[in-house]
Amino acid sequence: MAPGETSPKALALRSLVKMEFTKNKNETDEAKIESYKAAAVRALSNYMLATSAPKDPAIAGAMDDYHGRSVKEAANERNEKPNNR
Repeated sequence: MAPGETSPKALALRSLVKMEFTKNKNETDEAKIESYKAAAVRALSNYMLATSAPKDPAIAGAMDDYHGRSVKEAANERNEKPNNR
């Protein structure tokens, strides 16, 4: 583990990636293996971005903007869906 990277989010992400590798360790289908590898690369890339973002104001600002837009879009989608009660 990298020094200083012991936040609950970092530990959870690392645990999730490890769990996926363990779950799929007996897979023999090459297409599925490539898909799992690609997913792991994306997860680790996201982890690296998340850990480096606070150190770079431009990245941190872009992530904050994206998060704000995502929250608003999710709220709008939730409000547009009819109630299924």
